[in-house]
Amino acid sequence: MIKYPKIGQFRNAIKAVRDHCSYHGLALPTLSYTGTVKLHGTNASIVYRNGVMEVQSRNNVITPEKDNAGFANWAKENESQWLEYLKPFAPKDSTKPLTVYGEWCGGNIQKGVGITSLPKMFVIFGFRCGEETETSWLNCPPCPPIKDTHLITDFPTYLVSIDFNNPELMTNHLTMLTEAVEKECPVAKAMGVANGVGEGIVWKPTNVDYLKGDFFFKVKGEKHSVSHVKTLAPVDVEKLNSVLEFIEYAVTRNRVEQAVKELGASLDKHTGDVIRWVFNDIMAEEEDTLKANGLTRKDLGRHLSGAARKHYVDILNELR
Repeated sequence: MIKYPKIGQFRNAIKAVRDHCSYHGLALPTLSYTGTVKLHGTNASIVYRNGVMEVQSRNNVITPEKDNAGFANWAKENESQWLEYLKPFAPKDSTKPLTVYGEWCGGNIQKGVGITSLPKMFVIFGFRCGEETETSWLNCPPCPPIKDTHLITDFPTYLVSIDFNNPELMTNHLTMLTEAVEKECPVAKAMGVANGVGEGIVWKPTNVDYLKGDFFFKVKGEKHSVSHVKTLAPVDVEKLNSVLEFIEYAVTRNRVEQAVKELGASLDKHTGDVIRWVFNDIMAEEEDTLKANGLTRKDLGRHLSGAARKHYVDILNELR
């Protein structure tokens, strides 16, 4: 099995990016993300290895005799076309697999969404070169000329830029886009079905260098019964901006340099000590300013930590 990674929520992607940057001593990035319509069907994939094709559901290798919603039967009927299509993209090491992931959807596969009234189709959303533990994601090549096959990027897509120092600023926009998809599925609309319910949006980093599965995330709507997930909570942008203005005012390069000098900090492992010093120093000197702006210690939290960490990373990089 070469499973497609489980896609988490926005909060999971935020944690994954922060953990990645913390582990590698990197400043938190601003990443471009591409959003594609999330289709409600069943996960399916075709694996090509050493000239042989294998068919998978999310958790099992499947065959026409032991099928999942008819996908294996459909894939086998089109096997010669799939082999011809996949061969040019196969890894030079023939023992490594090339996997095409998509959603087998439409027809009677699921209920309650706009694409239900369409014929069954395979909508490709990912190509991977290598084993499940590898992160060799590829940009999708052109759609194969195989009946009932589509690329998800051939339908409407969405672009956002997420600053992982303050990702909450994107929450309301993500919610707005999700609600629009839920109100009318763009894929169903493009295929002639108006006012059909959509499920949500899947977001992936646009830069291939950041195509790590744990950086992906999904946002679903809440109006139809097929989406049993927590939706994004609205963000008080005015309050968040107040917090960010205070952070910019209080968490300065000079203050972090003072922490470094006082603590004799010079290694990545001293990051926590520097952040605590900066926090305590701000509370000692600026708590009246904090209260005057209607903010509390709790409001600062990770925003203060992130800003102090960024300054400290910059200082360490200059010393190396």
